[in-house]
Amino acid sequence: MVESFKMKTWIELIIKRLDTPTDTASVVLLRIVFGLLMFWEMTRYYYNGWIRELYVKPQFHFQYEWFQWLRPFLRRLCTSFSHLLRYCP
Repeated sequence: MVESFKMKTWIELIIKRLDTPTDTASVVLLRIVFGLLMFWEMTRYYYNGWIRELYVKPQFHFQYEWFQWLRPFLRRLCTSFSHLLRYCP
């Protein structure tokens, strides 16, 4: 009985914390930093040739049990997808 009361107050505390208004500056900063980090990493992968080395060249790709129908991207599609990720995080 006491444990359920503690759990109920804990859940109410979480709901109250989620309902409190917060400043959006931290979310904006997080999105900017994450976007810059992703741009840096995708540029690094592109210029070091790791996209071709790790995603295009391998002849063997692991397949999951229920996803045998999935095949790796074609070479041009993989490169264009990496360009898309690099410029539109």
